Amino acid sequence: MKFAALTALLLAGSSQAAPPVIFEDLLPLLPSFSNSTGPINVPSSTTGSGFGICDSLADFTPDYCECADNDGGAKFQCTVDMQGYDTVQLTMEMNLCEQPASVSFDLVDANGIEFSESFASGDSGVAPTGIMVGVPAVGDAEVLLSYAISGDLEELQLTFGFDLGVTILGYQNLCSDYYPDKCPVTFLDTTLELDPEGCA
Repeated sequence: MKFAALTALLLAGSSQAAPPVIFEDLLPLLPSFSNSTGPINVPSSTTGSGFGICDSLADFTPDYCECADNDGGAKFQCTVDMQGYDTVQLTMEMNLCEQPASVSFDLVDANGIEFSESFASGDSGVAPTGIMVGVPAVGDAEVLLSYAISGDLEELQLTFGFDLGVTILGYQNLCSDYYPDKCPVTFLDTTLELDPEGCA
């Protein structure tokens, strides 16, 4: 822990003291993604049920992710390198034909720590994953998953990102509390316009 961050928290006595400087050092660990600037119209499959999710999101899918369409949506499998300090296997599966539509996540780090959760339309919040990233001379940070899903197939808003949480003197400090313009680091923020016929 850096001395400046510890001193600030001791003087203020709360988690809303001056921002811990460790966040600035840990931010580069989070992967950055490009995102759409408007709604994406997703066509139904021409060979059966399902959608063309992968082609529609190809411009926004990082090189370290693979996408496969399925009858209910699509599955993304990514290998996220946390700047050499950890490697996280991220699986995101869109289950768009469920009522309501949902997205499930599975994260596994190099130490075998696993996080699995599913979120449905109408859900929003921040979920602690239990995955810790330790950086020598800086500190340990927990990776948190921020999520928000709303709407239906004809206009489905999806927003997901990574936040960082550091506990100092019993208080949890979130990167987004101090740097809302930088955290969470959004990896998917888009509105999908889907044809309900894809679920036929």
